[in-house]
Amino acid sequence: MIISRRSITNSWFYSEPHPILRLLTIYVNGDMLVIIPLLLCIGLLGFISVEFMAMVYAIFFAMRHFGEMIYWFSHQFWEKKYRPDDFGFVNLSNDAVYILYQLMSLAATIFWIAIVLLLLRIF
Repeated sequence: MIISRRSITNSWFYSEPHPILRLLTIYVNGDMLVIIPLLLCIGLLGFISVEFMAMVYAIFFAMRHFGEMIYWFSHQFWEKKYRPDDFGFVNLSNDAVYILYQLMSLAATIFWIAIVLLLLRIF
């Protein structure tokens, strides 16, 4: 599906993408505008060096999750209007859901930094 710049609105930008895209750290449709081309470019690095490509992917995912962790941490101190997907925990406050997102991002950051360090050690 090709999207023209004129057809992009805030309602499209902030809408939820397909659940599979969350594996690529695309959390709102607008993320696709930058992340998909970036991941494709990183994938092209595999033609030069698979090890370097793996390292850049790991750095991307570590930094992306670190940024999400900071985002959700700071979000706890803003006005609580926005409620992200609550994973079925409908009785939790927005603040509690933000904490869950922050902790999931922290776990992912730790995982990806460990992968970066492992790749540095191997290669």
